[in-house]
Amino acid sequence: MPLIKPKLKTCSICQKPSILFQSKPATCYNCARKHFKPIQASKTTKPIQKVSDKQSKLLQEYYRLREQYLRQHPICQAKVKCKGRIASDLHHQKGRGKYLCDTTFFLSTCRECHDWITEYSKEAIELGLSVSRLQP
Repeated sequence: MPLIKPKLKTCSICQKPSILFQSKPATCYNCARKHFKPIQASKTTKPIQKVSDKQSKLLQEYYRLREQYLRQHPICQAKVKCKGRIASDLHHQKGRGKYLCDTTFFLSTCRECHDWITEYSKEAIELGLSVSRLQP
């Protein structure tokens, strides 16, 4: 099988006959290396923070308040599913949002009672363990 010889064309920069790149203007390999800058990789970007600086400070304050509240109230205050276990969770009666650090809406609970309050929110509101978020 005969080999196919490529057609030589003149380089638009050095005017020598050679195999040209498909670039504009069409140039040989040597001229392309000299005259065209290689495409640079994009700058490394800083990854997006999982928690903003403002939220991080707020969470530090919350964890401090949480530990302090659980030390002051070591027994489950809900007593829906238990008879007074040691409290391990902190229930936010009015939700976490803007009331994250508001201790007036804290309720120390055991895990079992906290799960019940979360699952049966309507009954928890009736018992006074939660406050409806729809009412101001």
